[in-house]
Amino acid sequence: MVVPHDEQGRMHSLKLPSKMVHGIFLVFIFVVGLIVGSIGYNVYLTAKTANYKIALTTTTAKAQRIDHFEKKAEELKLAVTDMHLRNNQLRRLLGLKLQKPSKNVIKVADKKLLRDLDKKEKTIFQALNESSSVANADKKELRKLKDHVTKVYQQMVYLPSKWPVRGRIVSRFGYRYTPWRGFHTGIDIDSKYGYPIRASADGVVTYSGWRRGYGKTVEIKHKYGYSTLYAHCSSLLVSRGERIKASQIIGKIGVTGYSTGSHLHYEVRKNKRPINPYAFLDLKVLTAARLLK
Repeated sequence: MVVPHDEQGRMHSLKLPSKMVHGIFLVFIFVVGLIVGSIGYNVYLTAKTANYKIALTTTTAKAQRIDHFEKKAEELKLAVTDMHLRNNQLRRLLGLKLQKPSKNVIKVADKKLLRDLDKKEKTIFQALNESSSVANADKKELRKLKDHVTKVYQQMVYLPSKWPVRGRIVSRFGYRYTPWRGFHTGIDIDSKYGYPIRASADGVVTYSGWRRGYGKTVEIKHKYGYSTLYAHCSSLLVSRGERIKASQIIGKIGVTGYSTGSHLHYEVRKNKRPINPYAFLDLKVLTAARLLK
């Protein structure tokens, strides 16, 4: 019903069926519900999108961090492997027992073991810790090797590592046919008559005098079971019991004893058994390390 506000106006009325009114009301309720649902769903989607962006950002950052760790782990693996290689090369040269690298270090950055991000990150962290432990152990081992080499250098002074006289080797160690057939227990070094003979290592003179076949002879006892013999001398400059330093003059080249010319017959013995002196001439630290094992 429409009621006008002026005096001349007439009233108008409109009648609607009850079913139409109920339908309009239901449509209104549906539209309002649809609008409210749409707004709520949009809010839900917005929250989900925000969470997804956060998760995506976190996952991306995590993946980048893991890739960084994986790269560093691979670099560390290569460094540790190289250190193992150098360590074993030095141990091989020194005649020491070789070491095997840790299996965990070998597996660093092995992509077959890295199935997902969490497992990858965990594996890499474990590998990094293992690699660090191995690297620290190798550093300690290298320090031990350095100390070992230093000790070898200190001990080398007692090994017959110097030439008693410089010259050409005219007869080598071992069986020979001339000038006398038989086993030659030393080497003969050609030199001029009267030329000085020097001790090849520190030691104590155990013999100085004439010996059959050898002529005027000097024997020096060194450490670690080694001794040296110098024969066919023309004169002897040291006495029994005298302490000798490496390169000290102990006699002079001669032709005494069974000798066909001026030279030095030089022997090296280990526990009184003759060994090849040539292996000791100009002895290097690596060879010395093996001899002193």
